[in-house]
Amino acid sequence: MLKVSVVVPTFNCAGFIGTAIDSVLRQTRPPDEILIVDDGSVDNTREVVEALPAKYLYQENAGPSSARNTGLRHANGDLVAFLDADDFWLPHKLATQLKAFENFPDAGFSFSTVWHLYAGTNPKISRDPYYPPQLAAWLRGKTVRDGGVYGSVYDLLLRKNCVATSSMVLRRQLAERVGDFDIRLRGCEDYDYWIRMARLAPAVFIERPVSRYRIVDDGLSGAWEARYERFFETAVQVVSAHLREYPSLTVRRAMGASLADYAFYCLAVGRTTDARRLSGRSLSMYPTTKALKTFCEAMLPRTCSLLSQIVHQRRSYFH
Repeated sequence: MLKVSVVVPTFNCAGFIGTAIDSVLRQTRPPDEILIVDDGSVDNTREVVEALPAKYLYQENAGPSSARNTGLRHANGDLVAFLDADDFWLPHKLATQLKAFENFPDAGFSFSTVWHLYAGTNPKISRDPYYPPQLAAWLRGKTVRDGGVYGSVYDLLLRKNCVATSSMVLRRQLAERVGDFDIRLRGCEDYDYWIRMARLAPAVFIERPVSRYRIVDDGLSGAWEARYERFFETAVQVVSAHLREYPSLTVRRAMGASLADYAFYCLAVGRTTDARRLSGRSLSMYPTTKALKTFCEAMLPRTCSLLSQIVHQRRSYFH
């Protein structure tokens, strides 16, 4: 039977970590060890954690990449599962993913998509699991076995980060091949790691989310709007770095798409200069209709608006 280590990096999350660890202990298939890596907390995290049935590891503040690396180095399990201290698992998580590894022994890792837990009123924050078009297209036509879908997700993850970090379970042998999380990255270190894994091994995607991602308006990531933009910035930063390391047409296409997505966002919020710059980069990288349309609208907003009105009027006339 495969042994499972759980790595929980934490920084000033004393108010949430008890709930996170409780969700681990309530698993229908409990893990074999829990490692809590305290990344230099200055709240009462140590006091809270010392009352929990877990191994406590303290380090000076060095960021989430360093904390996860510390956890990986101390993990003894065949599989390593990640859980952020302000998230929590659903009771079936480990049992479902262990079944997935049993069904697909060649899989190097398993994950599900993001499902927010949010008590606020911001209508932009979805209460439904995150299923972008790229993920839906990848799933189309694939066979589902015990809730898991097997295959290479390299192209998918280059195009869209649809991984909930707290859903990730990976083989420790794969982690040894991939190496450390990049400590130079802040806010996108996990996305970078997932792509590096996906380049080396296939995965099992779990159709139903197995964890909840807590949204706190006053959290480290700031307001939702700023967080949303960082999503695009992160994609461009990570894919750009991957292109330098592993140049290929596949990565160039993904880079062009990431730039086009970011450009379209900038255009939507009225930042035409940024939209023009980013869509121009996208066209030079890998031309797409989306990038061309965004570039034209950013260059000639009035002309495009007029043309759009004319097309709309003609459609209304003929219908």
